Amino acid sequence: MSSSRLISIHISNLKADDTLIIDDKESLNTLQTIFSSVMKVEGIVNMTDPRYSLSVQYDDKKQHDFYLWIGEKDKTITLMKTDDTQTVYTVIIKETNQLIDMMESVIE
Repeated sequence: MSSSRLISIHISNLKADDTLIIDDKESLNTLQTIFSSVMKVEGIVNMTDPRYSLSVQYDDKKQHDFYLWIGEKDKTITLMKTDDTQTVYTVIIKETNQLIDMMESVIE
């Protein structure tokens, strides 16, 4: 990610018209911890259409955009950079439930 200061994360449900904006310091710190623990998945990427998008906003106007696949609690979450659809990353299961709880308002 960027060395700039994280100011907000927008999580959108691509199948509905719902967006969650996270901009409080505690939640951003939690998300930063979660995303710093992602693991790159080796191999060929063959994913279904994403249900969610995630946009990370920084104070220097930089932005990183991802597609997001979320399953049930205690399952891995998958991320893919929108500008690199050949690589995916997974969120470790330990962090998955915390992220799902934060996203409750946009998860179908």
